[in-house]
Amino acid sequence: MALIHNNLKDLQKENSISIKTIRSDQNRNEVTRMIQYLSSSHLSLFQIEVIQKDLIGIALEADREQMTMSEKLGISMKEFCDGIIQSTEEYPARRERIYQEVVTAVQYLFYLYAIEYIIFQSVPAHWGISIQLTVGLLVFLTLNRMTSLYIRNRLSLHPKAYMRSMYNVAMLAGFIIYVLITRLFLRHIHTLLFYGNGWLILSVLAFMALIATFSMNRYWNNCSQKYNY
Repeated sequence: MALIHNNLKDLQKENSISIKTIRSDQNRNEVTRMIQYLSSSHLSLFQIEVIQKDLIGIALEADREQMTMSEKLGISMKEFCDGIIQSTEEYPARRERIYQEVVTAVQYLFYLYAIEYIIFQSVPAHWGISIQLTVGLLVFLTLNRMTSLYIRNRLSLHPKAYMRSMYNVAMLAGFIIYVLITRLFLRHIHTLLFYGNGWLILSVLAFMALIATFSMNRYWNNCSQKYNY
C-alpha cells in the first residue's frame, strides 16, 4: 500500500480544502502568491506544502483578527518568503523537480499514446510513437516548466497585476505555437519514431508509467518523514 499511497498528494489535498476556509479573498490570494514564490526556490516541494499549511493557519488567525497577511506577519510577504529561503538549508530541489518531470513525461507519454492509438487510429495491429505525439509531449513539458517556474511563480509577488497575469498569456501563446507546429508543419508527416505491435507498446508504456508513479510515491513518502506536520 505504501507504493500506492502518496503523502504529498494527501497534504496538497488537505491544503486545497483548508485554503478555501480563509474568508478574506485578499488573504487567500496572498497565501497562494507566497507559495508560488517559494516554489521557485531551492525548497523541497514537500517542505513548501508544509509551509503552506502553516501559512493557512496564520491567514485564518488574520481573518479572526480582521487583519491582512502582511499586517499579521509584520513584514512584507516577499521579505517573509526570502527569510524562509535564506534560513533553510540548501536542498537539491532542481534534481527533485527533474525527477518529477521525468515521471510526468513517462505518464503523459502513456496517456497521449493511448489517446492517439485507441481513439484517433482505431487500434491498428501495428502502430508506434509518432512525431506529432513526441512534439506534443515536448511542448507540454516545456510549457509546464517555463510557465510554472519562471513565469507564474517568480512573478507571483510582483506588485503589478498585469505582470502576475503573464502566466495565462504564456500558456495561450504556447498552445497557439503547438497548434501551428502540428497543423502547418507536421500535418503531412506520418513518420513513426518507434514501430511495432500497438497493444504491446501500450502495455510497455503502461508498465513504465506504473513503475514511475510507484517510484515517485515512495520518494514523497520518505520525504514526509523529515517533517512534523
